[in-house]
Amino acid sequence: VASGGRTDDRKPTVSGTGTSGNTVTLYVTEANGQREVGKALVIDGKWTVEVTDALNFGQNVFTAVEADTAGNATPHSPGYAISVTQNDRFGGFDLGGSQGSGAPINTTVVGYQNNPQVTKLANGNLVVTWQGNARKENGGYDAFFQIMDPTGKIKLGQEQMINQRNYLNQDSPQVTALADGGFLIVWESYAGNPDPNEDGILGRRYDASGAAQTDEFLVNQTTAGGQRSPSVMSLPDGGYIVAWHSVQSGGSIMQRTYDAQNQPVGNEVLIKAGGAATDEGGPEMVHLDNDWYLTIWSGADGNGNGVLGQLRKLDGSAAGPILTLNTTLDKAQQYPDVIALKDGSFVVFWDSADSQANGTDIRAAHYRVDPVSGQATLIGNGDFIVNQYTAGKQYKPVGVALEDGGYMLIWGSEGGDGDGSAIYAQRFDANSQKIGHEFLVNPDTWGNQGSGWDDVDLEHILDATLMDDGNIFVTWHSDKVDPDSYGIEGVVLDIDAGFYSEFTVNTSTKGEQSYSATSALPNGGFVTVWQSAHSGDFDIIGQLHDASGMPIGGEFRVNTVYASSQVRPDIVTLQDGTFIVSYYSGENGDSVIRTQRFGYSHDEAGNITAATPIGSEQAFKGAGQRYNCFPMLSALDDGGYMLVWNARTTDNQPWKVMCRQYDANGVMVGTEQVVTDFLWSSVATPHQKAIVATLEGGQVVMTYSKEVNAGDIYFRVYDPKSQTFGAEIRANQTTADLQGTPSVAELANGNFIVTWDSYNTKGLDQGAGGVWGRIYAPDGSAVGNEFLINTFTPNIQRRPVAVARPEGGFVTVYASQADKAPGAGTYGIYLQFFDDAGNRVGQEMRINQLVSGDQEWPELTFLADGRLFVTWTDYGVGDGSGSAIKGRIIDLESTLGLGVTPQDAAVKSGAEPLAADAAQGSLWMLFDDGSASGLLLDNAALSAVRGGAGNDFIAIKDTSFAMIDGGDGIDTLLLDGKNMALNLDALLDRITGIEKIDLGQGGSNSLSLSADALEGLGQVDMVLADGRNQFVINGDGSNSIQLLESLSESWLQTGQVEISGVIYQAYVSGSAELLIEQDIQVSQV
Repeated sequence: VASGGRTDDRKPTVSGTGTSGNTVTLYVTEANGQREVGKALVIDGKWTVEVTDALNFGQNVFTAVEADTAGNATPHSPGYAISVTQNDRFGGFDLGGSQGSGAPINTTVVGYQNNPQVTKLANGNLVVTWQGNARKENGGYDAFFQIMDPTGKIKLGQEQMINQRNYLNQDSPQVTALADGGFLIVWESYAGNPDPNEDGILGRRYDASGAAQTDEFLVNQTTAGGQRSPSVMSLPDGGYIVAWHSVQSGGSIMQRTYDAQNQPVGNEVLIKAGGAATDEGGPEMVHLDNDWYLTIWSGADGNGNGVLGQLRKLDGSAAGPILTLNTTLDKAQQYPDVIALKDGSFVVFWDSADSQANGTDIRAAHYRVDPVSGQATLIGNGDFIVNQYTAGKQYKPVGVALEDGGYMLIWGSEGGDGDGSAIYAQRFDANSQKIGHEFLVNPDTWGNQGSGWDDVDLEHILDATLMDDGNIFVTWHSDKVDPDSYGIEGVVLDIDAGFYSEFTVNTSTKGEQSYSATSALPNGGFVTVWQSAHSGDFDIIGQLHDASGMPIGGEFRVNTVYASSQVRPDIVTLQDGTFIVSYYSGENGDSVIRTQRFGYSHDEAGNITAATPIGSEQAFKGAGQRYNCFPMLSALDDGGYMLVWNARTTDNQPWKVMCRQYDANGVMVGTEQVVTDFLWSSVATPHQKAIVATLEGGQVVMTYSKEVNAGDIYFRVYDPKSQTFGAEIRANQTTADLQGTPSVAELANGNFIVTWDSYNTKGLDQGAGGVWGRIYAPDGSAVGNEFLINTFTPNIQRRPVAVARPEGGFVTVYASQADKAPGAGTYGIYLQFFDDAGNRVGQEMRINQLVSGDQEWPELTFLADGRLFVTWTDYGVGDGSGSAIKGRIIDLESTLGLGVTPQDAAVKSGAEPLAADAAQGSLWMLFDDGSASGLLLDNAALSAVRGGAGNDFIAIKDTSFAMIDGGDGIDTLLLDGKNMALNLDALLDRITGIEKIDLGQGGSNSLSLSADALEGLGQVDMVLADGRNQFVINGDGSNSIQLLESLSESWLQTGQVEISGVIYQAYVSGSAELLIEQDIQVSQV
């Protein structure tokens, strides 16, 4: 596991290097402090420790101390961080990196650009094709392509027109990578020549650089009538097969095979005569094991249209029967496509207008093929619905087979993002079981993404391909990506996005679903509860989820009493792992507080399978109180819990805050108490609920908004042991205008944070409302002044909820009118992380992906492995039939680079601070001072460094530094971040004395440089004795390098060299020699 990676192994094996004969002691720093986890003797320069005492979930940082036989010890080594999770099948996820909309791939922005397709070449580059009408004098479309680098972010060369004849329509281009590294494009041509009758199928072959190897050529031999909807499949021998739809015989499927020299192998072949649909998608092909291949199409099946197919041998020696691949047999099955999986099976998928669909659904069927006989056998019980969101039309799917043996399906959705059409996706494992949730692909929801569900001329609204780094490049046509109508957009899709994207929590979609609350569970998962109008009146509904966010079992009803409505739930997990839900109900004109406690049922392996009630539902009213509402919970250290609520005796009387303390058995301790006897005066319901939180020492903080001035925030500290209260303290310093909806959370250092919203517009936030906070010590004394939490200040920000991160720092989530079109002016869910001192860490983040309509009432909890779950009510797109409960898991560690640092945790546990800290500023340096560990230079104000005579290590997180000079020795520059783009030529005056650049592991960083950039860098004969000035670049396949040509010098690849067991690609330009680790993607411009 790389530093910063994830694992579900709680007893890992840790290895390192050292001086033979010495002893290494391994330590781990967790949220609770630092501890020793093992010792090992260094043998032949290496040591290994097997951790026997299980690591805690969350982030763990290893450090090592080496001691010689005399007892002389080194300082602690720099930290090596891993995150221990319940399940390591999903990786980290950078929220910020997932929210950027792709730039237009097309350079020509005049007119419509549609029907994109993409393939990956042997060198990792991507080729995107599309059709565009630039409003030529004679009208119609032309076909274009653009080569992209392996990251999918950088264009290589220029946009090129594919067709040579440009009369009338040249459209629907399809592209495939060929075995020789090049690619072939086929398209429909309606130009009167070389096919004189309607559309013909043309093709053109290119090498890997995009240089045409042929003129356009006619594929079809039959020219009577239209030949449309081509597709192409490459062959292992360098040839390819083209398939298309022909109008002959009432709709036929045709094919023609070509060899590696681009020569036809015989004549066109009739695959199926008659019955092939002309308006529901063309034929698609896939290569299977033992030289079988499958062709599929949409055609008449006696029930409408079905998905038909035929298995054939590549050499034509065998052809199977025509298969009906769909098992849902009513109405139209259309726009089919197919992919082969790693195990040799295939998955076929299509959009279906069957009687179960609201419009159309995406269906799929999984088959295995006998490699000898070619017989196809259905896996499972039949075809299945892929999409969860079923309102409107889901259409024209594409698929990508993944390296883990599973696959991803991606499709268009009518209205799925609240404004026009959208792109959605769902991941599956090798057994066609869903992995993660259905998720939105397009970052920008404004306008139409992949529209064209009913347009027969837009068969290919989107496409996708697997990239070299294991992620997926998706492209579609969008009416907002370029300034004139439709353009071609492309984004990189993290295959783990389904674990980290917005999803619908509720299964039942009847009626309103609102006001969710959530709590982490001991199995690493979480539980969410909410009020649901699925039966007319409101019930309290719950759902368990595992650590990956997938549901455990179905929804369950919390309340057993059905009289009137049960509303506004809260939930907390107790010390024994059980959880309790509170809510209130209207009964006989009064309102009553109710609670229900739950445990779990388990399977034979000990996994939680369901929530089971413990005892009966409990109900009470405060003594003498007719109205009781907004019950809120906090777990106590003794296994019990506190419950606070708002109450009043009768109409037109003031509201008060009351509380009860319960022990671990659910028995009330002492008597209920009044926290404050005047909250708000004679309003029908209180403006805000009181909030309660338990502190590290066992004390409890209760905070509430009180009708003093226009409204202020107060709190009291309660001691459960003595059942006594401290003084009432006002949290807000600004008293003008209304301060409301407070929240409180304990911090990891023992302090607590109080947050609230303020409608005072004369301070830092001069919009209509903002969110504020103030930190307090356990005794209630303020630690500093109130501070503004939200970054975006126009309009209103309100209803903050604060939750502390166990490893340090806290999160505040709130509703903010910061959403952009199509949700401009509506509320979205926003989040800001702070350290324990109240300093912002990272930028304000939008949590909701769907921005149409209001997103309100956020709640959140940290999970056992350190990730964050946020839930809220979506009043916009919802679940297709009203408001819905949404959720999203946020990986703050990957997004913000957070972690437990060895120093922080060591100080917290009372241990000695370590010599090196795992977290650095935007510029830091490990200076080679001759010691075993080196000297770490790290300061937030550090802007320039100079190395010495040793081999120094310098790292940057951005390019804000003033000067970097590596000095003598062999010095390395590390790109210490993700998605960084470094132009070395632009930094000539600020970087010198560097011999190596490390792009990092898994960071998707990019570097561009010309030979001129190496002036002052590198070292002659550094690793090879060839007299050249050598410069080394290390990294993995997630990184990319662009070699730039200068006026006087160009790069020449000279082959590969092996240095200390590592293979490098060698490039020479004049006296400069560049050695690039083999997995890094290289392009030359």
